[in-house]
Amino acid sequence: MNKESLTQAVRLAQTGNREAMERLMTYAYGLVDYQCKKLLPSSQAADKMTAVVLKAAIAKLDTLENPEEFFTWLGRLTAVRCMRVRATLLETGQSGESSQQVNYSFPGMELNKAETAKVAEMLTDLLPEDMRLNLYLYSLGGLPPKGIAGLTGVPEETVKEQIQSAQSAVLKQMKRYADQGVKFTQANSLPALLRTRMLLNPAPEKAQLVVYSLLPQPQRRPPAAPRQSQGQQPQERPAQAYPAEKKDESGLIRVLAVIAALLGLVLLAVGVLALKWNVGLTGFLIGGILNVIGCGQDKKAVSGVPWNVILMVLGV
Repeated sequence: MNKESLTQAVRLAQTGNREAMERLMTYAYGLVDYQCKKLLPSSQAADKMTAVVLKAAIAKLDTLENPEEFFTWLGRLTAVRCMRVRATLLETGQSGESSQQVNYSFPGMELNKAETAKVAEMLTDLLPEDMRLNLYLYSLGGLPPKGIAGLTGVPEETVKEQIQSAQSAVLKQMKRYADQGVKFTQANSLPALLRTRMLLNPAPEKAQLVVYSLLPQPQRRPPAAPRQSQGQQPQERPAQAYPAEKKDESGLIRVLAVIAALLGLVLLAVGVLALKWNVGLTGFLIGGILNVIGCGQDKKAVSGVPWNVILMVLGV
C-alpha cells in the first residue's frame, strides 16, 4: 500500500466505510506487530498488545486530523501502550532480554534497500537493551527524546546520548562491512532503514481474522417483503382469532342454558301441581325443547347413566 492509497483508505475509514477500515487495519497489523515485538519482552505479550493497539486505533481514528500522518500517529500510539505494559511485565520479573539468536547471512555483496534494512535490524538487535529500546522508540514510534524520557524515566540528555551512540555503533559496523566490499543501498539514515524494515514486515495470515473480530459487526436487515406484480391483488391476511372473546361468548351461552333449564323446571312444577299436567309428557316435552335449542348435551348425559338404570328403564 503506497502513500496515496494509504491516505485514501484512512479518509474512507474515517467516514465509516467498513471495507476501507478492514483493509487499513489489516495492513497496519504488520506494522504494529513488528513494533510490539521489538518493544516487549515476549512474543505472547506482543501478540496480545497488537490486538489492543489495533482496537484503540479503530476507536481513535476519527481524532487523526491529517491522514498523511497515519504512520507517525500509529507508531506513537503503539509505543506509548507498549511501554506501559513493558514496565508492568518487568516489575513482575519478566526479563526484557531477547532469547532469540541473531543469525544473518548476506545474500550477496550488493544489497538492495530491503536487505540493507535487514542488516540494520540485525545490528540494532545486538545493541545493549537501553540503547536498543531508545533507538526503536525514536525510529519506529516517531517519539522525540523528550517523549522517550517521559516513558522510560531516563533524563532527556541521557536518551539523546544513547540514541546517538546506538546510531554510531550500527553505522560503524555497517561501514566495516562496506570496507570488506559489501554495497548497501541508502544506508545513510539508520531510523529510515528501521522504518523500512517495519514497513516490509508482512501481516500474518491471522491478521484479517483478528481485525474482523475487532470491528463492530454490521447489523442485519430484516428480509424485504416480496414485490407484487402489476395487476396482482394483495393477499388478504387470515382473520386473527380472539380467544378471549370466544371464552366470554361460551360463558354467556352456559349462563343462558342454566337459566332456560331452571325455567323449564319451574314450568314443570307449576304445570304438574297447579294445572294437573301429565308429568311424563310435560317433562319429555320440556326436555326435548331444551335439547333442540342447545341447552343440554344428550350424549354426555346418556354416557353418564349407569347400565343398571338403563336396563331397568328398558325393562330388560
